[in-house]
Amino acid sequence: MLTRMLTFALLASFTLPAEAKTYALPAKSPAITLTIPDNWNVTAEQNEINSVASDGYLVFNVAYGDRSDLENLIKETRAYLKKGKVDVSVKPVAVTLDIGGTPAQVQRYTTTAGSEKTIVDFVTVDASRDRVVLITIWGTKDERTANEATLSAVMNSIKLPADSGSAPSSFWSGGAAPVAEAPRTVDHSTNTASEVLCVAPKAPTPLRVPRNLFVTETAPGFGSYTSRTSNTFRKDERIFTYLEATGATLVPVEGDKRRFGYIVDVDVRNPEGDILWGKKGAIDKDLVVDARDLLNGQPKFFINYDLAISGLPPGAYILGFSARDKRSDRSVSTEQSFVVAP
Repeated sequence: MLTRMLTFALLASFTLPAEAKTYALPAKSPAITLTIPDNWNVTAEQNEINSVASDGYLVFNVAYGDRSDLENLIKETRAYLKKGKVDVSVKPVAVTLDIGGTPAQVQRYTTTAGSEKTIVDFVTVDASRDRVVLITIWGTKDERTANEATLSAVMNSIKLPADSGSAPSSFWSGGAAPVAEAPRTVDHSTNTASEVLCVAPKAPTPLRVPRNLFVTETAPGFGSYTSRTSNTFRKDERIFTYLEATGATLVPVEGDKRRFGYIVDVDVRNPEGDILWGKKGAIDKDLVVDARDLLNGQPKFFINYDLAISGLPPGAYILGFSARDKRSDRSVSTEQSFVVAP
């Protein structure tokens, strides 16, 4: 891992960014896709992408593996950094940020490389139920500031494999992490069950769809899906889709439970955006969950949807979903392109 990075740094050009290319890792059933400028020096291997910014110094690496591989990925990266005289013995600062619609754990090392002050980020994010991605960013504060716009664009291009990311650019240029608003707390010690029902709901933002995937069959549970490797379908096939939604308004109810709900609209469009078929309220769910079962503060909510396409002529189409929070005016849309084979 990262074996060619020092060579790339020496060969990097100083031309201004022009075009950009989208990379998928791996090429089939990707754990992550992202867009990198063409004037960055890039080598894409089977399980990692090595790149250096056009100024020849800022290092950006992406690797993926099974969840059990994470410890080895980090160990290999730390060994490489030590060869570059980066001091990784300092205590990192831990931050949680959104990457591609999924919570990512960032370990930031504000340290030195030889005599130079440098910043190293280890960014780990779940790519699926059993795959994990490690992103490593290495550069001085000046190098990060010089590449701020481009680096932020690369981070915001990440898909895992649904939503685009929204990490703030100031962080990736070396700035401080965003400070979340302190949660409001309610003392329920003297409340009756009926009084608890009247507590103001908590509405986290943003509303997101971290997963929108074509799958091989109906998923039996949250995270228990098998991705389909192709978006091309025969006319006699059914399209099976697996979606996860987060960010719903949570309303405290009796005991330590939370109520939430979504209404999901579905449509099929042509590439020009014309709606060929649609169904409002195709899915209408109102559920109560135990607070102990929340994942990162949100219910483990998923949707299975299957669609018959026998009436569609061969060609390219878009399957769109719009999820509305039942207890606010917020909504989020997501889509997947597919092809009906001749």
